[in-house]
This record gives sequence, structure tokens and C-alpha cells, in this order.
Amino acid sequence: MPALSLGEDGESKLCQFVIDNVSDDIIACALDVDSIYSPELCLAFAMTLRLSIFELKGAALMPVLFVSNATQDLFYGYKYSPIILTRSIAVEIPDRAVAALSVMEPLNSVEYKTLFLDLIKVLPNATEGRHSLANQWGADVLHRIVLGPSTDNSLIQKARRSLYFRYILSLTLKVDDIEALAKGHDTIKSFERMAPIDAEGKKILLIDDEADKGWEDVLCRLLKGATFKTISEQTQDYKSLSDNARNEIERGNYDLIFLDLRMNGVSEESVLNPEDFSGMKILRAIKSLNKGTQVIMFTASNKAWNMKALLDSGADGYYIKESPEYVFPHSYSMSNACELLDSIKRCLNNGYLRDIFRKVKKIKELIEENKYFYVDKENDKTQEILSSIDIAFDLLSKSNNNSEYRSYAYLQLFLVIEEYVKLSSVFCEMYDSLYLCRDNNAQYCILKDKEVKGKSFSYNSVITMKSGTGHFVLEKGIYESRFLETNFLVSSLLIFKFSEENSSVYQWTKIYKVRNYAAHPKDAIITEEDFHRILTFMLYFFDPQNVKWRDPLQAFPRLSMADQLEQLKNKFNRR
Repeated sequence: MPALSLGEDGESKLCQFVIDNVSDDIIACALDVDSIYSPELCLAFAMTLRLSIFELKGAALMPVLFVSNATQDLFYGYKYSPIILTRSIAVEIPDRAVAALSVMEPLNSVEYKTLFLDLIKVLPNATEGRHSLANQWGADVLHRIVLGPSTDNSLIQKARRSLYFRYILSLTLKVDDIEALAKGHDTIKSFERMAPIDAEGKKILLIDDEADKGWEDVLCRLLKGATFKTISEQTQDYKSLSDNARNEIERGNYDLIFLDLRMNGVSEESVLNPEDFSGMKILRAIKSLNKGTQVIMFTASNKAWNMKALLDSGADGYYIKESPEYVFPHSYSMSNACELLDSIKRCLNNGYLRDIFRKVKKIKELIEENKYFYVDKENDKTQEILSSIDIAFDLLSKSNNNSEYRSYAYLQLFLVIEEYVKLSSVFCEMYDSLYLCRDNNAQYCILKDKEVKGKSFSYNSVITMKSGTGHFVLEKGIYESRFLETNFLVSSLLIFKFSEENSSVYQWTKIYKVRNYAAHPKDAIITEEDFHRILTFMLYFFDPQNVKWRDPLQAFPRLSMADQLEQLKNKFNRR
């Protein structure tokens, strides 16, 4: 056995020595303590042997005899002294060593659990803080489940060679798992691998002050084909990040961001209020820039109120970094990893929400700046309309392809258009005619000569639907309906306010048809393309730079005062 100074590096070298030199055909181990001159090193060797069950299989259960002329008291007072009190460990003088070994038996799977693991406790090295340990352990657990036990990552390899990590990993084993390993099985059923995610062409950002503890490598391997960048700064909030880091977040257009809840190292170990964590502050800043940016939070806490706070602040998912301070059953680790993979897939599918939000934000700005829904202080529907748009985005972001949520989201957006064409400042009815208003003045007569026919009515119209196309054109005809349809009103605006040749601009006809599908939410299939289409139309429709009024002479002539009086007389005479 090599002469080693114990500590983090010494443990790592000792672990590698044990794995490299203890073969599965060795049935017992005798350590000449007096020749090694280090009871502490012998104890560490025995502990390393026992905790290397994943690599050594049954050999990790072999009897270990400390051969020394000294008494057992020589082995007390050291970090790993408790192993002396466990089964299949003994101290004997050289003359009796062979006889002692002949009667010693290896541990069985139950004894490994009850007469070894339950009797010892391995503590972490003092050089690592709790936050760092949680990061190293959490990355290793995820790596084992998703990518398998073997790794070429030097950081994870080093962590696995620490006795503390080996001890914690052994505590997760059930008796059946120990039995399987003792029989020499290369793998055990409970550690089956999960498939990595195809993320070809996706941009991923990891924000973690300790990304170098293994998370960067694990996530890169987990998301196959993704372009991956990392921000690994310690910070107390978003403003404290470097200019380069903020620029990366704001301009990187990432499909998914992984964000650690604690970005300020050991200084946050005493923080209790989830709102005060640095990662929470960064999350709120990211969502204020674009609510559609997909963010999965990493946290070492599994407290329900922390999870609720994360989701309330806009997190699109979370992954609980398993801490070595708490021994989780492997079933929990599998469930935790499955939830992470599901969250990642959902977030990647929802990447389109970034572009949706940009359009939503611009539409809200146009509506607010141009006061489209403001009549007077008593009749200001602006906030109501903006709320409808917010509701639409929230429904869409939570839909996860739920057809009803998507339908309701689409209807909320369409409602904004419907409410606009209902405004008296846009259209007004006068003397059996319908006028399109410009600057609050009725200037364009679109419909005239109203005739009531039972529950419906008819007008002479200045626009008509072109047969076989579904859109309106500037051509006189008859308009019949039971009410003034949104399609007709919007088409009138497109033709007269925007000087379009017909109402098919920006696929308005398709938008109106989709609206009718959405009115039956259980059967409707509203696609991402449908949302982009209606939002693109709204950007055009509410942007004053696109307004180009036609000559009013292309509408019906406005009625003279005498004609208006004549219409009134005829109206009352009919009654």
C-alpha cells in the first residue's frame, strides 16, 4: 500500500489504488499495520474497500484483518475508527493471523447494511461547503440515472473517489441491490439508464456559480446536439451580474435557461425566505424581459413553499438537486430525473413563446400608446383589453398542447379585435346606414338602406364577398345577416382604412375561420402557426404607420340633411 497523507487528495489516490489492486479472486485481506506504520491509513484502506462495492462487487465484503502486536486501542481516536466495531473486521497479533483469517467470514448483503453501514458515519472534508457538496452530489446522481455509471468527467470522477460520496451512495442501496452486486452483476436493475434528449439546433444557457462541479458536463450530454453556454459568476441579483452575462441573457435568444436558486455561495446558506435568494431575483428579471423565455430552476430544497414561490415567479419547471445530507431512495431519484426530462421536453416545445411574447408586448404598446380603447375617463377599456391579452398569453403558456386552453387563448386575442370594431369611434349606425369613422367623424358610408326581414336584415353594401374566396372586395352588393359580423367590419377597415384590395391581407380570412374552430374548444386544434398568424395581423392592424385611408368618394355618398329627414319619416311611417 502506498504511503499517503490522508485528506481529499489522499482519499482519492487511496480509492484508485484499492480499485486497481483488489481483484475479485481475493477472499480475505490482511494488513500488516506495524510495517505500514499508520493505523489511520489502514483504517482508511478498510473503509475504502467496504465502500467500493460498485467496483469491487463481492470483494468489498471480504474479511479484513489488522495484524499488529499492539492492542485494539491503537485504532481508536481516528476519523474512521468506527469500522473496527463492524462485522468481519478484526485485530490480531502476527502469530495468530492465519488462524484468525481461517474462521472469519465475509459479510452477507444484510450484514453489509446492518452491521456495517448502520454502524459508521463518514463526514465530508471540511474544505467543501454544503452548497458545493450538494452540487457535486446532485450532478453525479443525475449522471448515473440518465447517462449511466461510467463517466470521463474528471470532476465527477474525483467526487466519486471521496469516501463521503461513496458512503452516501452506499446508503441508497437496498438489500436486494447489495445482493446483486455481491454476485458480481455489472449493473443492477434499479440503476437503469434513461434516454438523453434530442436537442439538435437548440440554444441552452446554464446560470450557476458552481457549474464546474459537473452540471455543465452532465447537461451537455443530456441535451444531445444543443449549443451550450455557461454563466458561472457569483452574484446577489441580476444587476450584479457582469455586463457580458446580462448581455448574454438579454440577446442570446436561448431556447432554455437552467438557473440555480443560490448564486451567491455560502453567504446564502442562512437565507430562509425564497424571495431573497439570488436565483429568484434573476428569475424575475429574466421573466420581466420576456415571459416566454423558458427557465428551469435548480434547487437543493424540496420544501413545498419554495416550489410554489418558484412557480409563482414564472419558473417553467424545477429540479431538486439531491443533497448528500439526506439519503433519498433511488425511486425518488428516478422520479426526480423523469420530472426534469419531462420539464426539459416541455420547455423546448414551448420555445416559440419567446417570439409570441415579443409580439404580444408590441401589440400592448401600440394599443396603449394610441389610446384605441380610450373614449373618456368613464369609458376607458384600455386596461381591460390589455388584461385580455395577458390572459391569452398565460393560457397559452400553461396549455402544454391542451386544446381547450389553446382555444380560449385564441378567443381572448380575437376578442381584442372584436371589441375594437364595436367602438362607436370606429363604426356608428345612423339613419339605417353604417359609417366607418375617421378621426371620430362618420365619413365612410359602408352600408345603407337597411331593411329588416324577420330576425335578419339586409343592406346595400359597398363591399361584397367574392365568390369562392371567402374574402371581401370593393364591389357593391347586398349584405344580409342577423348581426354585423366581425369579419365584415374588419374587412371594411382593411379596404378603406388601410387601402387594401381585399380582406385577405395577413390571412385575415384564415384567422376568422380559426376563430370559429376555437369556439368549439374540445374539437379544435389551434397551432403555433395560428397564434403567430393572428398576432402578426394584430401588429399590422394596430400600427398607425400602416393606415392609408381611401378616398371617401369610393364609399356611398353621405346622406344630405333632407335625405336623412326623409328616412326618418319613412321609418316612423312603417311603424
